[in-house]
Amino acid sequence: MNALQAVREGQASAAVFTYAAWERLSHEAIEADYPPLMQAQAAALRDYARTYGPRWKPMLRAEWLNDTAEPMLHSLRNSHGPLWLAALQLSADGEPG
Repeated sequence: MNALQAVREGQASAAVFTYAAWERLSHEAIEADYPPLMQAQAAALRDYARTYGPRWKPMLRAEWLNDTAEPMLHSLRNSHGPLWLAALQLSADGEPG
């Protein structure tokens, strides 16, 4: 069982994992658990990352926690969540995936 499965099945506390540990989770393992992004969602992520630069993930996560993210990005909080965001990698051209 990997760390993600342990958290989801209630066998480990999410508080045990630091943000850095979440970053190390396998993107492929997490990606397999979620629906593919719609084009509008991918565009919103790409634009957000370009706007806020290298600290875009912690900033988006904070907006999710404060319920202040724009609607398209907020929908990703509901459908994908913070573990998915932590593992998300943008390609060289800024595309998620």
